[in-house]
Amino acid sequence: MGLGRCATWVGRSVMMVLLGGVGWGCGDAVGTVNGVGSAGFVEPDTGLVVVDADVLSDTDAQTSSTNQGLTVALVGGHDDVWSASARKDISYCLDRESFGPWASTVESAMADAIADWERSANVHFVLLDHAACSRSTTSVVFDVRKVERRPYLARSFFPSSPRSQRELLVDGTALPPPSPLTLTGVLRHELGHVMGLRHEHTRQADNPCYEDDNWRAVTSYDVRSVMHYPQCAGVMGRDLTLTPRDREGIALLYP
Repeated sequence: MGLGRCATWVGRSVMMVLLGGVGWGCGDAVGTVNGVGSAGFVEPDTGLVVVDADVLSDTDAQTSSTNQGLTVALVGGHDDVWSASARKDISYCLDRESFGPWASTVESAMADAIADWERSANVHFVLLDHAACSRSTTSVVFDVRKVERRPYLARSFFPSSPRSQRELLVDGTALPPPSPLTLTGVLRHELGHVMGLRHEHTRQADNPCYEDDNWRAVTSYDVRSVMHYPQCAGVMGRDLTLTPRDREGIALLYP
């Protein structure tokens, strides 16, 4: 989640980022934050472009217009979700060296966030230990590693992303994240994207954080959804948590 222009979807995103920059008001987000605006930010180690502080640029856009529901990304006109076999073994590694003293905290937060989604979705994430863990580690589905000086707290990807882009990156500013967020909440949101979910606020064309209509509605609109930016007319309690509609929607996508 970024605070560059609240959100603008460019092509079909292969990831989303959480709460870049500072502040919560959507009005404060217009323009650029930490140098990230419509011109984009190039991640120094991946070479990938984060545009409008919120997405990785790609071009394979599919369109589905509607104004209701927890939303799932589309690719080739179909839901961008893990296949029936792949969803049972979504393996990942943790770059412990990059996280340093935070490694055990991140491992625990990932486990808690994953367990929360697995209570409602027929998916299974598996942590595999690797001495070297990076986007070059092809024996896992994705890697989790720490980065620094990025205009976001965290960013992730969608199921259709190629392995080289399947990374869950956590910026040092998320260790810990600004109150009232928790690291588990940040990762809970990012894992929603990993399972194919779009931002909840993008179904409202009059929302100042509207992105596009390249998605399909799954449930009725949920202003409290874990996938809704708090600064985009969302309602958040003490953290980014799964609501009953989030659970209903993810169960429909992964029965």
